Amino acid sequence: MTRKAIIVLALLGAALPTASASAQVPPPPPGGGGLPPILTAPPTLTPFPGTVGPTIRQFDCHTYWIRSSEPPHKYEQQTVCFGFEVVP
Repeated sequence: MTRKAIIVLALLGAALPTASASAQVPPPPPGGGGLPPILTAPPTLTPFPGTVGPTIRQFDCHTYWIRSSEPPHKYEQQTVCFGFEVVP
């Protein structure tokens, strides 16, 4: 995926691959947990817990062979999608 696609996925709350996911749980509020249980979960883009959020459909994708910049300069396959659509 390209950097722009990863940023879009992160902004929409989609699950990222484990290598690039860096989600952290916020620290508890000072003075104890006086918040209702619904507010203690990490924020999501879904209106209620357990509902399915929006998904992203990518189209106009092309696959290229790119030469690696690090030695031994092997060719690696990269897929670039020029269009995406948010599906509710």
